[in-house]
Amino acid sequence: MSNPKENPKLTETTPEQMIAKGLISIADNVTFKYSHLVANIFGHNYQGNQKGEIKHPMEAGKSIWFPKFYTNAKMNNQISEDGTEILEIDSVPEKRHPYFDKVMKQGLFTRLVFPQFKDPSGGNHYRFMGEFKLDVEASSVEKGLIWRRISTSAKTYPPQK
Repeated sequence: MSNPKENPKLTETTPEQMIAKGLISIADNVTFKYSHLVANIFGHNYQGNQKGEIKHPMEAGKSIWFPKFYTNAKMNNQISEDGTEILEIDSVPEKRHPYFDKVMKQGLFTRLVFPQFKDPSGGNHYRFMGEFKLDVEASSVEKGLIWRRISTSAKTYPPQK
């Protein structure tokens, strides 16, 4: 697995545009400058950047995930060349078992995935890669968590008060 190729035709968008549309699709080729803007298209009303994963406020059992597809001190996430499969594994072997157990216990087995990437000027952006479901059977402490894309679009919601 490797990083997906960057699409030079990506356009920065606003939550209002995606909420008005009623859904977000990979085909939209849009990015968001901040993670809280992504969260706000799914019913949140956040003002500042968010942690790596947050619960979806409108759809039970689902979360919004902001992975990094490059090795770092915490995680070694990878996405397949075609963007349909994600491997999520802790960079520190001793932490893999507790992390695996935590994800399994949490029960959020569907994620709307918005990886962080750098634009040519070095700024961070988030782009929609689809809705992914955890393949519980294929996942293990040794292999990591295997996520498979189940949809290329997701319903959007206005912020809840």
